[in-house]
Amino acid sequence: MNGYIKTTGIIAGLLLAIMVMPATALEGSMGPPRMTLRTEVPFMSQGVIEEVPIRVANTANELERVMFYTTDDLNNSDIMEVEFTENQLMLKQNEQKVINVTFKVKKPGTFSGNIVTMFKSASEQSDSAIGSTVGFRLNSKVTILAESKGPNINMSSIGGIIGIAAIVLALIGIFLYKKFRR
Repeated sequence: MNGYIKTTGIIAGLLLAIMVMPATALEGSMGPPRMTLRTEVPFMSQGVIEEVPIRVANTANELERVMFYTTDDLNNSDIMEVEFTENQLMLKQNEQKVINVTFKVKKPGTFSGNIVTMFKSASEQSDSAIGSTVGFRLNSKVTILAESKGPNINMSSIGGIIGIAAIVLALIGIFLYKKFRR
């Protein structure tokens, strides 16, 4: 009976110690969760630049490292370049910050991808956001609708230009014919 009381006392002590230990958890928020950007890419240009603010907040009870990266079309340098004012930052408990994201869209089209915000404990040693075992990520879905902005030439305007050019050439021809015929 004495061994039973001793074992029960040890188990109760361990359970009490586990419940008294301070708990820490990673928490955070980011916004906006979805973005749709409409822009025009001028004819014969190097691209158009759009800047968008993103808000991140540490709602945890410890210092967190926040990292940003992109996926899908946003990660394709032939289509666009995406730059963050800061790629990585530290946020204290209950701190929030606005980060500007710059999109340099190089060609017209409809593109989509994610801005991924990775939250990790500042005490964790790994700098890799992808494949991390501890941490969590929040995505912001981005859709970019880039229209071509160029000369508005269609078949009817080309026909009109050709018609005017033919009339001008005919008048020049008549004038030259009369001048050299004399």
